[in-house]
Amino acid sequence: MRHTEPIRIASSMSRLVVGLFLGLSLLGGCRELDGTGAPLTDAGFDLQTIGDAGVGDGAVLRDLGGAADQGWPAPMLPPASCFQRSAGVTGIQVVLRVDEYKGVKTGRNGPHEIVHGTIINTPWVYKASIIDTTNVEVAMNIQTATDPSGLPKEIPVKARDQIEVEGEYIPKATATATTALGPAAVIHFTHDPCGYAVLGGVKYK
Repeated sequence: MRHTEPIRIASSMSRLVVGLFLGLSLLGGCRELDGTGAPLTDAGFDLQTIGDAGVGDGAVLRDLGGAADQGWPAPMLPPASCFQRSAGVTGIQVVLRVDEYKGVKTGRNGPHEIVHGTIINTPWVYKASIIDTTNVEVAMNIQTATDPSGLPKEIPVKARDQIEVEGEYIPKATATATTALGPAAVIHFTHDPCGYAVLGGVKYK
């Protein structure tokens, strides 16, 4: 009987170690990290949260992994006049993963810096029911002598950057934009008084 006592103790210790390991694995989760060490979020998670019927307008939307602990931006609401400037659009604040930088394009509304990206976090949105995709084209107006309301200059964006943008969201159902991933929503008006852009800790508005 004395010889079997160490065996029982060793067996109990083994079960304890395995239990602790499994518990830590469940609590910690397995999430891919980006280049900064922050967990990456599947854009579909945000859309799933946005599309939840239990989420009301004016909601603060996070990813499903507890964004408050991941260093995402705090909600920064624009003036109330920017919440919904017309039916079918909504004010929004997002963090994008840049999928493709398209450069500056000049049209009838002046020069705009075009970025194709995926929404990976949504700190704030006025009317959540309007959001129909995380695949977006961001059109950032650039100031000119005749239009001083845009961003002060072109932002040095490149693929795989993360950029925070606040502006007006036009759903893909009514926008005419397309990215490599297919039909896209548009985020524009990313300047005063309704928006801004943040890249590398520098805020442009």
